[in-house]
Amino acid sequence: MIISDVVFYVDYQEVGSNAYFCTHDIPGEPCWAFLFQPELINSIDHMQDTEFTVIGIIGCGPRGLAALESLYSKAAHKNILPKTIIFEQTLQLGAGPVYDVTQASTNLLNVSERAVDIPPRERVEHKDLIIPGFPTFQSWSGYDEATSDASEVDRFPLRSVVGNYLRARFYSIADALTDQGLLQVVHGEVISACPKNGGIRIRISNGGSYQVDEAVLTIGHQPTEPDEQLSDWLSRAANSDRSKLFEDPYPVKRISAFVGEASPETIVLRGFGLAMIDIVKALTEGLGGCFKITDDATRGMEYQSSGREPKSIIPFSLDGLPAAPKPMNRKLDLPFIPSDDELREFREDLQQAMYGNTVPKTIDFL
Repeated sequence: MIISDVVFYVDYQEVGSNAYFCTHDIPGEPCWAFLFQPELINSIDHMQDTEFTVIGIIGCGPRGLAALESLYSKAAHKNILPKTIIFEQTLQLGAGPVYDVTQASTNLLNVSERAVDIPPRERVEHKDLIIPGFPTFQSWSGYDEATSDASEVDRFPLRSVVGNYLRARFYSIADALTDQGLLQVVHGEVISACPKNGGIRIRISNGGSYQVDEAVLTIGHQPTEPDEQLSDWLSRAANSDRSKLFEDPYPVKRISAFVGEASPETIVLRGFGLAMIDIVKALTEGLGGCFKITDDATRGMEYQSSGREPKSIIPFSLDGLPAAPKPMNRKLDLPFIPSDDELREFREDLQQAMYGNTVPKTIDFL
């Protein structure tokens, strides 16, 4: 057992893209909601020109933005324009909490700039509605692979910068829809989505109630019940003056602020993945420390302490293995990129394994 002054919990679980999710606090009333793939709003196919359908989008981070764009792109081609009500608890429309534009500058994207391949949005025109196109992230940020040096060290964008891109992209479509009376944004936590009068009644925590014909859940991370280990930590932290437990790693600013003031000697992190990296950076660079490059060729580095950090940071996980490192640049990555022929062969082998006469008994076909 590790005795420490502070314990942090940094686990995350995410709702699968094809799962059903429902929150409900109204006794005796059935509750349901649908989760579609954001790019597939199939209900559009069943709308008629004379219908003024109301779509509810619950959650407006990147997936909610993708749903909104996909909805009106497809609707315009069907010659119909539904009304949309967006429900979002935060003020980070388009970005969501993960890409919060106000988050710490130590939080970086875990994908290099050259690999952020968010596609552009095409211009949409239908009657009086004009939704402008929007560039790719790379074009918006000024990155051009064609003119970049393959041996140049990869850059990883700030997550807040990606958030600014997503917010700008959201408002460019939201402004056009709002001008036509097609979009309403409701700030609040959705507590139930239940069938009512042939549609879905959505209730939010402040008592508001909204009726929609279809609902799309794009809700991202959701809270989970504490497991046995976390329950024990919660109990011990509640009865100890020496321990502080953070169940959620974000926002990291509140954790680094606490450590900067309380000066704990030991930090324990449950989890050895990306959230752990964010916390470690917040408790080192975020407190004035610096990782100095000592070898440009290998990117070897040494840490220069500010004196404000905890004396030890102890991450742990089930397998005890950190995340796999990223390649230093595009040149190192190129030999591992499958060719078109290799991808075609893989696709054919996979299709044969899935639809052929032989039933695979192992995963060796992969």
